[in-house]
Amino acid sequence: MKSLFRSSLLPFTGMALMFLSACSSEEKAPRLIDKDVLYSCQLALDECIIFDHFPPLQASRNYVYPHIAAYEALVPFFPAYRSLKGQLNDFPAIESPDTGKSYNLDVVLIAAFEKTGSALVYSRYLDTFRQKRFVELKKQMSANAFERSRAYGEAVADAILAWAKKDGFPRTRNAPQYTPKNQMGKWQPTTPDFARAIEPNWGTHRTLALPSASYYVLPEPVHFDSLPGSEFMKATKEVLDINKALTKEQSDIAWYWDDNPNMTHHFGHATINTFKLSPPGHWMGITRYATQKKGTDLMQTSEAFTRVSMGIFDALVACWEEKYRWEYIRPETAIRRYLEPNWSPLIQTPAFPEYPSGHATASAASSRILTGLFGTYSFTDSTVMQFGLQARTFEHFIAAADEAAMSRLYGGIHFRSGNEAGKLLGSKIAALHNEKLKTRK
Repeated sequence: MKSLFRSSLLPFTGMALMFLSACSSEEKAPRLIDKDVLYSCQLALDECIIFDHFPPLQASRNYVYPHIAAYEALVPFFPAYRSLKGQLNDFPAIESPDTGKSYNLDVVLIAAFEKTGSALVYSRYLDTFRQKRFVELKKQMSANAFERSRAYGEAVADAILAWAKKDGFPRTRNAPQYTPKNQMGKWQPTTPDFARAIEPNWGTHRTLALPSASYYVLPEPVHFDSLPGSEFMKATKEVLDINKALTKEQSDIAWYWDDNPNMTHHFGHATINTFKLSPPGHWMGITRYATQKKGTDLMQTSEAFTRVSMGIFDALVACWEEKYRWEYIRPETAIRRYLEPNWSPLIQTPAFPEYPSGHATASAASSRILTGLFGTYSFTDSTVMQFGLQARTFEHFIAAADEAAMSRLYGGIHFRSGNEAGKLLGSKIAALHNEKLKTRK
């Protein structure tokens, strides 16, 4: 009997071990399958922003919240990193994962990033991207592990989206539009579309790390005076003279940094639009190349995208507060009115006041945040090659930002003083971000 009992027990024991092994494997999932998963998410978001024709300000908002969601969803799995809770204005409490169970970081990240991004754009490309990736990921882990990871990522996205809804954006959709003032020296609509002023209320948005949009107030721009020989007319003539004598290199620089996400071309009664990345998208592309060159891991990459996108968002909110404080005239208006009635700039003048330059502000902030993360080294930026432009090489990030600011003078859309003011504002915002935000313990 004893030997019979033992022989009957052996098959049962083997089955039990197989069952326990199966139960154990149900809770196991690889922590990361695709090391480039965040790059894929970023490129998918780029596609949506270009396809939906988002202007620079909305693009900055569309970038920052998905990256914050991805970063916060990953933080619990990387003990060396610190949550943004307590560091950003009104930041919400984020649900913590069950650390006693396994999670797949691909699923966590995609769920957090893509659910947040999908709520901010119009096209459904992000949803399609997420569904395709999830079909493949489901094959590589247990159903429990997949659902646990997806649910956690989406819970983080829900918290970030609820926080985003309180940043002032819904209110600005219904706020009064800007009426150009019939005053000398003030902004007026420009060719070719004479469009109304873009986002006059953007400066009322809640900032992220910046205490308020008006925390930094710029010095007054050059006093408007149309008399020949005045400082204003000297600045106006400088724009005209430079544009009349542009070298090929200067023209290339102007087009390289044009970053107009919706350029119009008029042919008689026909209008054709061309679409590409805006300044925020260009600097997110530079961030991608910076992390790839440094060989960063997933969390370092997320940290970089998050910090740069936060800097851009705060920089543009503060910039727009200043733009509509001064309502400053564009060079195109001054040149056509006082010097050459039929003159047009090399690149299309954006539909908002001149002072300070938004591109210079965002570029100065981005470059200094990247320098704080990765230091100083030469790099090649090929972000805009997809739009038919040649890659450019820079000694360091700040050199690229300085060129971006100067490009606006070459393009004929900014005075030199507007570029310098943007560089000053962006530099101050980056310094505050670099000092205040702590993403490492």
